[in-house]
Amino acid sequence: MFKTILSYRKKEESLFTDKQTLLVNFIVITALFALLYATVSFLIEFNYGIIAMVICFFIFVLTLLIFLKEKINYKTTSNLYIGNAYFVAITTCSFFSGGDISPVLSWFILIPVISLLLLGRCLTTFIWLSLSIVAMLSAALAGIYGYSFPVAFNYDLVKHFSLICTVGLAAIVFIVTILFEKEKEKSYQLLEEKNHEIIDSINYAKRIQTAILPPKKLVKEYFQKSFILYKPKDIVSGDFYWIETINNSVLFAVADCTGHGVPGAIVSVICNNGLNRSVREYGLSEPGEILDKTREIVIQEFEKSEDDVRDGMDIAICSLNNNRLKYAGAHNPLWIIRNGVLLETKANREPIGKFDTQLPYTTHSFDLKQGDSIYLFSDGYVDQFGGEKDKKFKAKAFKELLLSIQNQSMEEQKKIIEEEFEKWKGNLEQLDDVCVIGVKI
Repeated sequence: MFKTILSYRKKEESLFTDKQTLLVNFIVITALFALLYATVSFLIEFNYGIIAMVICFFIFVLTLLIFLKEKINYKTTSNLYIGNAYFVAITTCSFFSGGDISPVLSWFILIPVISLLLLGRCLTTFIWLSLSIVAMLSAALAGIYGYSFPVAFNYDLVKHFSLICTVGLAAIVFIVTILFEKEKEKSYQLLEEKNHEIIDSINYAKRIQTAILPPKKLVKEYFQKSFILYKPKDIVSGDFYWIETINNSVLFAVADCTGHGVPGAIVSVICNNGLNRSVREYGLSEPGEILDKTREIVIQEFEKSEDDVRDGMDIAICSLNNNRLKYAGAHNPLWIIRNGVLLETKANREPIGKFDTQLPYTTHSFDLKQGDSIYLFSDGYVDQFGGEKDKKFKAKAFKELLLSIQNQSMEEQKKIIEEEFEKWKGNLEQLDDVCVIGVKI
């Protein structure tokens, strides 16, 4: 028996959950208390107590051994343990030591407490609570109506027996609490360690994701008057911005991939790779053609999965060559502000990814004028809840905001847009990733 228990103690960290460890500790402690009270019963000449405590001890040990050998599950073991304490130990000893006046009667309090710790708030715990209340009420009512329970111990030692029972109950409640707090503390520590590992992994993933984003120095090289507002909801993001050059044209885009956080970041890597391959491998420069090929690549990647994956991205992509701008979009529009007027070009209503219809993406062309401002963005900004009534910011308010700051430099525009977002959001959680690009000709 001791070999089995010691073997368990060595392996409990890797093989047993916190609840299982708590159960084993409870059984071991109460088995030792059974031996202690068998000795107390002997000293006060309580033969029924000796028999009950010895039987209780062996049932505890047998239950523990069977559980450690994985012959019965956790829930069954818990109920056997509680049932043994209820029926064999407490009920028997209470009945033969005075019933309603028995010093053992108060031990029924322990039954629902242990059930709650081991089994949680469930029907089984409610049943054990009900049985404990019924047992105590039955003993009290029987005494009131004149039933005389047997007092099968040396009654001259009743005060000593009462003191030992009270001290014993207090001691085991204290020990149970200590064990529970110990396991809870261990759980919190393990949770903290796991959380730390996860955060470290996500932070490292952020470094990788940041590496695939164009550096600010490169952005300023192509667009001297520009800004990029990039605010992931979590550490990593499903939004990303992208810049590439081909045939004297600068390609730039804002993409919003399915989801956010880690799932969104994984999708963003696949979609970013699709854009890169479309330009570098297939030599495409027309925004619409790039989106067609990117959609094809993304679908091919996800079709390798056995599941039906419909993840992908919404995107606005532009090509700028001197003052000639070309645009194509999947859900995400292009906004051009010229002389205080906002000109909107809407996107195709098809995402980059698996979709019921797959029509070619439309390329729109524009001749820009000096002073024109171009804006590409994901929906995270306009969909943010906030304000006095906790409503979405919405595209209309975003248009008005951009129109109101046209006399500001692009760096100042970024500052104002970010401050307005934080002011609108207030104490609410950020709903989604946010990415906005502004370029002034």
